[in-house]
Amino acid sequence: MAVMLWVLPVLAAVLSAAGWYGYNVCRNTVNHLVALDRRCETAFADMDFHQKHRRNIIPGLAAMADDLAEPQRDLITRIRDTNAKALNATTTAMRLRAEGHLTAQIAELLVADDRSAGLGAIPEIAELRRQLVECENRITAARRFYNLAIEEYNAAMRQFPGCYLAERMRMITRHPCGAAAGRVSAL
Repeated sequence: MAVMLWVLPVLAAVLSAAGWYGYNVCRNTVNHLVALDRRCETAFADMDFHQKHRRNIIPGLAAMADDLAEPQRDLITRIRDTNAKALNATTTAMRLRAEGHLTAQIAELLVADDRSAGLGAIPEIAELRRQLVECENRITAARRFYNLAIEEYNAAMRQFPGCYLAERMRMITRHPCGAAAGRVSAL
């Protein structure tokens, strides 16, 4: 009977410590998942800000398209139409898809312009081109940060106890946006 008197308090202390440790692990995991979720939201907002800035530059470029040769004018018309699709997109997935097409078309315009030196001939268009190149580079950097934040968030959700807790909190996995094309040449 004397042996039982010291076993019960030790057992209670061990169980209490294990419970406290489990509670702290779960609390820290939940806090980490929420922080990663916020980081994803912030990264998306940053990317969205730069994309909106780009959408504000395109109308100025389209207004000056009449002074350009036919190939650049056609590309700028397609860019303007894709820009309108991005503005009118009803879901985030549709908008990201349209933004991806817009990025590809702008890269195509800049490559075509590098070959013919058409946009650099008019000073106002050269300034818009410079702004567009800077904006594309900022979008690329923001897209990379967003994709890295998504990757870290999804990895935390796949680990234990994050997978269990994320399911209970109804957190869903996120999908990265399209592959970043890389920095745009200023030349």
